[in-house]
Amino acid sequence: MHRHLLNGPQNKKIIVRIDMNGGEQEGYKIWRYAKEMTHYKKMADNGCSVVLLTHYGRKGDKDFRENLEFLVESLKEVSGIDMKYVHGLTEDEVLDAVSEPGVYMLKNIRIHDSEKQGGFNELAEFFVNNFDIFLNDAPAVLHRGHTSVTLPDHMPSHVGNVMLEEIGRLDKVKNSSTRILVWGGAKLDKVKYIETLAKEGWTVLLGGIPAVEFEAAKSGTVNRMTPLLDCSGMVAPIDFVMKNGKAVDIGPKTVDMYEKIIEGKGGIFSGPMGKYEDGYEESSTRLMKHCTAILGGHSGNIAHKYQMDGIMTSGGSALAYLSDKELPGMDAIKGNKR
Repeated sequence: MHRHLLNGPQNKKIIVRIDMNGGEQEGYKIWRYAKEMTHYKKMADNGCSVVLLTHYGRKGDKDFRENLEFLVESLKEVSGIDMKYVHGLTEDEVLDAVSEPGVYMLKNIRIHDSEKQGGFNELAEFFVNNFDIFLNDAPAVLHRGHTSVTLPDHMPSHVGNVMLEEIGRLDKVKNSSTRILVWGGAKLDKVKYIETLAKEGWTVLLGGIPAVEFEAAKSGTVNRMTPLLDCSGMVAPIDFVMKNGKAVDIGPKTVDMYEKIIEGKGGIFSGPMGKYEDGYEESSTRLMKHCTAILGGHSGNIAHKYQMDGIMTSGGSALAYLSDKELPGMDAIKGNKR
């Protein structure tokens, strides 16, 4: 990866891709990027216009937010550092608003239909023609081939501290002799990554819906966990906490067993072990404290609540990275020669 930028560039216009999607509910993202505001301000103090880009929801969905001024206010409040929100939408309005040194945030990048198209389109052309440097500080979007992620294909680019920190944590586990993943949560959409990791020798400790569905698969039900039955690294719970006939958490014997497996070895935590929204958090926090990296989403919220170390902004992209899947954003960074 290219060296990151702290306070080196002077009098440049810099685009910074961050990821604050869901930041209103995922407070750990506000906290993490508020920490990074110090570095963005250093560049601004050197005469740079530092322009932050993020998406927020999918266009047409109820969580889509065009106006991101609420994120700016949250970042200012937590960091104590001033920044400005750009209300303009046209190219001239944006360029006029960021003409002076400072830290800025634009509207939701997904208001532009060309954002999700990727490639060198009119949006990429605008950034290439009017900005000097692209800084990718959003590891959570590396798996997307969107325009604001693949700008390193077209302009001088570097990576930021959030990117370096998170990839570093992942590499520490990926390159260790004891590769352990704690996998829970309420979704099975990442099962393709888990299957790859399990077949590559990872130990996968199951909780949440993956554990329930794995037990069903063992009993003969054909589901998305069925392919994992042949993977030797899968470790299933030996007891559950039950409520109204349904498993709501892994049981105390399982937590003890998992702790013995992961203690002193580190690992990746992805997805709560229990139904955390109903107060079942202890099993997750007991295991999180042994992990090198706690992936984003609900796990990040729990870890942030208890002020734990190792919280990541990335989730699915981290699993894709660990399982060596295609990452358009990473490929663009590695291929940047400018």
